[in-house]
Amino acid sequence: MPNSIEKWTLNVTDEQSLPLPQDAEILCIRIEDGRPQLWALVDYDKPMVIRKFFTYYSGQVAIPVGDLGQYIGTYEIDFVFHVFEKS
Repeated sequence: MPNSIEKWTLNVTDEQSLPLPQDAEILCIRIEDGRPQLWALVDYDKPMVIRKFFTYYSGQVAIPVGDLGQYIGTYEIDFVFHVFEKS
């Protein structure tokens, strides 16, 4: 199957896991219909893997010290949220 751009709904939560095809390239995060959505360029011929995403809001205290992971994007629903991926 050729590459495709697909979307997943993110929960507004501290940590979540999503099944994505291996090596999926995260393109962006945007609000659609009041919910955060993640778009990725995927190849469904690749095996599915579980990827972990962490969300922090601006001004949040108790963000872990050290490696937050790779920054993925920012979205706003009442607060400004920042999403990171950590392997």
